[in-house]
Amino acid sequence: MDTSREYIAMCDEAGEIQKNWRPVHGDFFIGERNKLRVWIDGINDPEKVVTGVEVEFRDGIPRATRYIWLPRLDQLIELAQEAHIRYERTTQAFLDWTKRDYGVLPGEPRKIFSSLEQTWLAFVMLRKHGKKWNGETWNPVV
Repeated sequence: MDTSREYIAMCDEAGEIQKNWRPVHGDFFIGERNKLRVWIDGINDPEKVVTGVEVEFRDGIPRATRYIWLPRLDQLIELAQEAHIRYERTTQAFLDWTKRDYGVLPGEPRKIFSSLEQTWLAFVMLRKHGKKWNGETWNPVV
């Protein structure tokens, strides 16, 4: 599991993915004080989390904590899927894409990104949201 600063930044900037996060047991996320945490049913309450923000009331005072979901590799592969297209075709499309020039950053995705999580996230963001990572943020492809 990639917990690098780069992957955290990529996930943090991927608002399209963050806003659709519905926490489930075993999800990795960055919580208070930028600590890596694992979502555990019964300890964490998914009803309190709305688009990556948990709101609690302590002594009548609302307190908001922002979470950054770090999708696991299996979750990213699932996010890349399209209806009526087999996993094999999506995986082959991913492999072919990793060997092409990325365009925004010099080189091929398989050489630019330092983990499979980063590479699959870049693939999902391009395929589903038409955006590429420039090293700091996701920009629309023109």
